[in-house]
Amino acid sequence: MKQRQEEMKQRQTEMKQRQTEMKQRQTEMKQSQEYMRANILNMISTKVDAIVEKNEERLDKVEAKFDTIEEKFDAIENRVDTIQQNFGKLEQEIDKLKKVERIPEGFEDYTGKMIQNSREAEIIQHAPIIAKPSIKLSTYDGKTSWQVYKTQFSIVAKANAWDSPTCCTSAS
Repeated sequence: MKQRQEEMKQRQTEMKQRQTEMKQRQTEMKQSQEYMRANILNMISTKVDAIVEKNEERLDKVEAKFDTIEEKFDAIENRVDTIQQNFGKLEQEIDKLKKVERIPEGFEDYTGKMIQNSREAEIIQHAPIIAKPSIKLSTYDGKTSWQVYKTQFSIVAKANAWDSPTCCTSAS
């Protein structure tokens, strides 16, 4: 009986040790679970951040496209306004032309005077022209800018009172 009591005590001691070991294992398991939970939360947080960042980039692209479309829409609106203004001007011109068509019969007297004035202008054109000193045009050497030469040509043509055929002849 003593032996059985000792065996029982020994078994109780072993059971206590096993319980202690089990408690330690449970504690270790809890720590492992907490570590795993923290890692999972960290991974989830990282993935969520990546998704949020991608969504923000997409949103920025959508906003940029929206701004571009809005600018194009504004440009189209401006064009429409310009076209409407031009259309209004054309309507006014058409109205003016319609009024011109309704000119009274006194117009014939006016045209007669215009014809007489044009005949006087022809006579004046055929009259001898008093020579003025003319400005000589330098030849284009290709070294100076074309724009500069063109400006000089225009000034000389105006000063010499050249008409279109004379300008063409002088330019060639």
